[in-house]
Amino acid sequence: MQNKSSSLTKILIISTGMLLIANYAFSAVPNKRGNNAVSNIAPFNGDADRDRFVATKYGGTDCNDLNSAIHPKAVEICGNNIDEDCSGADLACDYDADNDGYDAIPYGEDCNDNNANIHPNAIDICSNNIDEDCSGEDLICLACPDGEIEERCLCGGNLYDDGYCCNNVYQPEACLEFDPLITLQPYQGNVNIARIDSQVSSYQWYVDNELIENTTPENVFLAHYNNSLESVDGEIPLSNTSISYEPSFFEQGFIGKAQYSAPDNISVDEGTIELWVKLNMPLSDPAFASEPYLFKHYGSSGDFLGLNVKPEYSAILLTAFDGNQAHWGTAVQMGTFKNDIPTGEYVYMAVTYSRSTNVASFYINGFKAARSRFDVPLSAGSIFEIGNSHVTVDELRISDRAMTATEIKENYLRGLPFARNEAILPMSVNAGQVVRIVAQTVAGELESAAIVKEPKISLVAPEGYVLANTASIPVTFTTSTPAQCKYSDKPSSFANMNNVAAGTETTHSYVIPVVETVDSKNIYIKCQNEQGEDDYYFYRRLRVLPPINNRYPKLATEYSSLHLDPANAVQMELASRYDYIGLAKEVLQYPLIPKILRERNPNILVGLYTTSYGNSHWTGGFETSFAHTDFDERLSDDWRLKNSAGEYIYDLYFDCDVMYNINPDLPFAETLADHLEWDVFARGDWDTLFLDNEETTFWWMYDYAQGMFTQYPDFNLDGIDEDLNDPETLEWVKDLWLDGLVEELTLIRPRVGRDMLIMGNNASQYPELYNGKNWEKIFSVTTGNNFTTLYDPQNTNGLAYWRINAKSPKLNRFQHASTENNYRSMRYGFAGTVIQEAYFASVANTGVYAVLRWYDEYWVDIATGTPTLDQNIGRGYLGEPVGEPVLVSAGVWKREFQNGIVVLNDNVASQTVALGAYYRHINGVQDHAANPGTLVNTVVLQGRDGRVFLRALCSNNPSGDPLCINR
Repeated sequence: MQNKSSSLTKILIISTGMLLIANYAFSAVPNKRGNNAVSNIAPFNGDADRDRFVATKYGGTDCNDLNSAIHPKAVEICGNNIDEDCSGADLACDYDADNDGYDAIPYGEDCNDNNANIHPNAIDICSNNIDEDCSGEDLICLACPDGEIEERCLCGGNLYDDGYCCNNVYQPEACLEFDPLITLQPYQGNVNIARIDSQVSSYQWYVDNELIENTTPENVFLAHYNNSLESVDGEIPLSNTSISYEPSFFEQGFIGKAQYSAPDNISVDEGTIELWVKLNMPLSDPAFASEPYLFKHYGSSGDFLGLNVKPEYSAILLTAFDGNQAHWGTAVQMGTFKNDIPTGEYVYMAVTYSRSTNVASFYINGFKAARSRFDVPLSAGSIFEIGNSHVTVDELRISDRAMTATEIKENYLRGLPFARNEAILPMSVNAGQVVRIVAQTVAGELESAAIVKEPKISLVAPEGYVLANTASIPVTFTTSTPAQCKYSDKPSSFANMNNVAAGTETTHSYVIPVVETVDSKNIYIKCQNEQGEDDYYFYRRLRVLPPINNRYPKLATEYSSLHLDPANAVQMELASRYDYIGLAKEVLQYPLIPKILRERNPNILVGLYTTSYGNSHWTGGFETSFAHTDFDERLSDDWRLKNSAGEYIYDLYFDCDVMYNINPDLPFAETLADHLEWDVFARGDWDTLFLDNEETTFWWMYDYAQGMFTQYPDFNLDGIDEDLNDPETLEWVKDLWLDGLVEELTLIRPRVGRDMLIMGNNASQYPELYNGKNWEKIFSVTTGNNFTTLYDPQNTNGLAYWRINAKSPKLNRFQHASTENNYRSMRYGFAGTVIQEAYFASVANTGVYAVLRWYDEYWVDIATGTPTLDQNIGRGYLGEPVGEPVLVSAGVWKREFQNGIVVLNDNVASQTVALGAYYRHINGVQDHAANPGTLVNTVVLQGRDGRVFLRALCSNNPSGDPLCINR
């Protein structure tokens, strides 16, 4: 088999040189300490200048053997026409260390060659005690004459134009009371953003002096609400109601309602609305019904675009309504349904919308919470309003461009007030490149440049996003330069962070205590260099797995539906009983669901379902599911599975699935790893990954009615279609496909965390790459199954083989399909599963994975023998296994546990089974004839049936069982 699996190779390049050993004569004489010292060194005539380097004419490397200051290890002095280091040429001098285009004094006029913002052509910022333009003194700020200027006229106010004050007295320095251009230091892997705090007409990005983008910034409305309702452009509200101020996340925030002029402030066709807001009462409070809007734009035709609270849903919605329509059917409405929005805590909210792309998205704290269409034609209006009496608004920014998901996340993670203009570098850069931005502003042309450096913060530990259960998380990280670092669990400004990371210089550490595992743990780090310059940050959400024990039975369910409702207490209570629950990827939009499940059962494992070879495009829901559309945006149609004519290969049984070729020569595996890392596990809501179709049968191309493969793909991309009906072709295509599956796993696990639990559906090989395998509906009481084969440790598809060989902790699962009240069928699958220490899942035989079933055998009170709904008593009631499974007779299996025994009859005919001691039947209610609660030492099992027995009570223990149950 040709192995095309990729791996990451680190290459260490070692610079080597020649060690020349000259022949010296030595004689030893005592030194002052009484030891022998070397003296009387006789010179070797190949090193005349005694610099320990042999002259070139004797085969050495010394280019001037008459001058001991010249040799290959000498320090080269630039610009003196002497080749001190024998490199072959003199070193040219570079007097521009900060790369600002000006040589340092005395070779030029740059008075500070360590700061690219200081040079003769720089703009001198007045009264900051820094001589930016190297004039010899700092510029002193001038003020407009008393009574002739208002504060808002300065630096971009709406009455300020081209350097003039309100009375047309020219005062250009007045606009330089603050740094007009703050460029975030560019680091490889970061989003490179320039914050420009004055009016900008255009800006240009350069990388290595190549023009990358020349553009006009979007129109922006910005208000900080620092004890004032004015915008940064000096706009005052048209009206306001019940306004009060309070200390907020940044400085001040306001409570109440303010209305502003809408023209030139908001586009109804495309834009982004961002705000930091604190709910002063829960979203479910009825008070929001009469005053629901956080933001609302009124159109001229009775339509509106707004953010409104729906207390009956405990949600915030983006609503777009066309007033020309007589009904709501055409309106856009999406929101934070089944999200947990805290009360009394500042939250960053953002909505983006665009009619050109027909997409609207809602973000909470940097993560996408909802996605919808945006095709409603809205009319421009005269006003918009912000705030109400139940919330505190800290910041508001409205732009007429739909920002990207990456920009939204950066805006949250910086933990800084919004900037008036932000220029985003539209490409990734590498360390060593030079990034420069030139902005045309009301203060003139502003420029800033910097060399791209390696990532400034490198996390050493922990790795990934999912960690094994732990009481504390040691966090260790390094910085590329000496820095002071602080940490917290949420973004904030450096000044407001109180926790200082231990360590000095470039190595830092701290510890996150883990009291419980219901919520994710956040790593948020900010650092400043020794000069206190612009801070930089690192952020990661960690999922800490709950404790995983070995008590049985272990119960599972796969709920690939969105019908779980967090408001339905009965449904959520039942769903939380399982030890493992697999959820559809669409639940990414509803993080409140896994949170409630964990609050009810802190030990539950919440698994994410995804396929290993494609994406789903289902009718009526795909476009609103960012779980799938975000992945779709990463994929290319060029990677789809096709034949040599370019025709797509389709799943014959699930027509909504889009199939991709996982040939390792295509980047599908890496793209899937990117998607799972950044779109899924970075959110911190998932414990496990369930990869569907981790096998090589290609059943989805096999027409069972015709008994043959009816599609002929070009797997290996050689322009020739493969006929899978040919056995030899099928075998090498299986090998190629398996290479792709292995590459997926080798990329995914280190990216999301080596402790993350991965289950493969029908996985066929390499159990060491998985924590377990899922068996899907492989036997029933009708067709039966050869458990002798299934329990054979040499059978690579069997339960025993995977129990022994899968990566620990084990996550093997058996899905048994039957009708809900077929108790014998359930017991057959249940007993066959528990004997081999797998998770048992009862699913509908119709193929629907959206049922929550519960049986007598699931939780039992071992003292009374009766089923119970008390998880503290019933969960894992059998305890841990005692010994290995035993084949009692042909087709009859038995295994002991600490608190009982499980037996299985795989034969068609009934069997009498000797238990070897007295055990108690469960005293059940669903099938009392099978579970009568009696004490027995033999049992007659129907064909294809199983049974669970409890150990005898110590008060009635005819067999003298030493593990009897004390009541």
